Amino acid sequence: MVDDGWLRLLGGSSSADGLPGLDQASAGTTGLLVVAFDVLGGVFALDGGALGTGNGSVHHFSIDSLSWEDLELGHAAFVTRMLAGATTSFYESLRWPGWQDDIATLQPRQGLSLYPQPFTAEGKDVSSASKRAVPMAELLAVHNDIATQFGTDRGVQATWP
Repeated sequence: MVDDGWLRLLGGSSSADGLPGLDQASAGTTGLLVVAFDVLGGVFALDGGALGTGNGSVHHFSIDSLSWEDLELGHAAFVTRMLAGATTSFYESLRWPGWQDDIATLQPRQGLSLYPQPFTAEGKDVSSASKRAVPMAELLAVHNDIATQFGTDRGVQATWP
């Protein structure tokens, strides 16, 4: 857990109440490896061909655009930057005063659902959005369903509870 739990970097094996492992988080995906989630349901994955060139660069499925963005970073550089504080600038438009208090009690497999959602015009001001703790799998499913309806990219399905 990085930055008070905002970013969840994945690693080895999973446990029932902890974060999923790399294998569990990537189950059912082809051509990518899920390496992190953020508290709002954004996903970070290495491109193994599903997202572009297959060069292994980190891509981010952003909840404010519902699309994959190439960060043009390898995994080691991504982890190093995030641990060094890059989350502050990376998430500047998606944070609100008191966000630390709002996520302090979340479990590793939970995220925050915002309404209105940040990809809408009404949801750009996240400080006024209602916030509700939900299972991360549910949050990812909602983002995927909406992205499918809009005809944009799909994120990843959480096959873990």
